[in-house]
Amino acid sequence: MKTYLECLPCFLRQALEACRFVTDDEAVHEAVMRETLLNVSKMDLSKTPPEMAYVIQRTIRRMTDNPDPYRHAKEASTRFALGLYPSLKARVDAADDPLEMATRFAVAGNVIDFGISAKMDEDYYMEIIERAARTPFDEAVFSEFRSKLQAARTILYLADNAGEVVFDRLLLDLLPHERIQYVVKSGPILNDATREDVTEAQMPASIHVIESGSDAQGTLLNHCSKEFVELFQQADLIIAKGQANFETLSGLPPRDLYFLLKVKCPMISRKLNAPMGDFIVRNLANMRKQEAE
Repeated sequence: MKTYLECLPCFLRQALEACRFVTDDEAVHEAVMRETLLNVSKMDLSKTPPEMAYVIQRTIRRMTDNPDPYRHAKEASTRFALGLYPSLKARVDAADDPLEMATRFAVAGNVIDFGISAKMDEDYYMEIIERAARTPFDEAVFSEFRSKLQAARTILYLADNAGEVVFDRLLLDLLPHERIQYVVKSGPILNDATREDVTEAQMPASIHVIESGSDAQGTLLNHCSKEFVELFQQADLIIAKGQANFETLSGLPPRDLYFLLKVKCPMISRKLNAPMGDFIVRNLANMRKQEAE
């Protein structure tokens, strides 16, 4: 997905918020914002938004001398999610269709996104989770997703945000762990999940966690390790969480790749032809087929 003009203010807001996570020094804020403005002015808009975010976040880490500006925010979101896990797990276990309920909660967890908002608004998160519990997916779409999960011998699950990992566990608990590889970033970028975050989220040891080789948002295959790219190409089924994975992977050729996300951005809403706030389960192969018709 290319970068739209509407994305540019988000880059600036994101840069300023990240600085304020790290320091109260307004001179540093100004220096970072000036360099960010310069970088944004030179950006090739045919590239994806995560490619620009990657440049901005590296600049912030360098200029603030902080390798992980969102560390405390990630820890807070994980603690919040862990506090909810027992009650959400009980609701999944009691549901008429546990797999669908777990998937709804996994998508609802995508709301914990400090790239969209720096606020840890627990009441808002709870409202989204409750709405997810009441909102079924399209029956035909989810039936196909269920069938693909059952048939796949290898499942690559691309993680998104740190606190969201706990919500992913609800879905992973219902899948055969021996078929799953859970993919995290190889270094910090915004509040994206790393190995450290997965450990804090108390992921079961039976889930094989791997790194992409990249510290960029989404999945920029040209930033990833050769080993990961080979796994990506060979996987029977890929589950890609969050908007950044949609931005970086939606232009690939058709394959069994499912995007699971909450629509939080007007540009994503436009691309998916879905209302803001919608809970999305979409198959890349089907999207390509519809575009061709």
